[in-house]
Amino acid sequence: TALYQDLEGAVRSGKTTIALSKVIARCQAYPGLRAMICRWKEQEAYGQLKARLVELFGPGLIWHAEEGYFELDGDSRIYVRGLKPGEETSRYSKFAGLTLAIIYIDQPEEVPRDFYDALKARLSQPSYPHEMYLTPNPLDEGHWLSKEFPEANSHPDQLYIRTTVYDNRVALGERYIQELERAYPVGHPLRARYIEGRRTGARCPTL
Repeated sequence: TALYQDLEGAVRSGKTTIALSKVIARCQAYPGLRAMICRWKEQEAYGQLKARLVELFGPGLIWHAEEGYFELDGDSRIYVRGLKPGEETSRYSKFAGLTLAIIYIDQPEEVPRDFYDALKARLSQPSYPHEMYLTPNPLDEGHWLSKEFPEANSHPDQLYIRTTVYDNRVALGERYIQELERAYPVGHPLRARYIEGRRTGARCPTL
């Protein structure tokens, strides 16, 4: 229930599924709630994030294409947005004017810091719980998100949670995990990121 939640970790650890499930749970628990799920690029927001939401919860969702949101029973809404502005639009045009209670940013390591700060101001829907979820791949220690969410969890409103590939063992299966362990054995420079979900001092490659 922390205001800002960073669920960060290994590839295929189930981060996106967890965050989308939390968005749905909040919408169901608080009728009329306004939420937004987003990525940096619109193509990925629609092609991956929106598609995954439909895959998980499709029967209970009604899509309003013109306004770009899903409607749930109880008049809750989930807006889908790519945050990157067009060349002829203002910098924060993709979410300007939205009053939200819940925001989920997938792959926030792609998002400039000022967008994150601007999105905080959108958490303003009265009489609803306010939360922001972020699901980055493992970061390098110099990334702004690493500084915003220290592993020591020293900020009361900000929660860092590390995930590993083993946290998603039931969904992935033992064979996949064993193949991953063979590809990235102990001592391999990418094992910390791909399996253990740990940050490192070096710049992270694209996962």
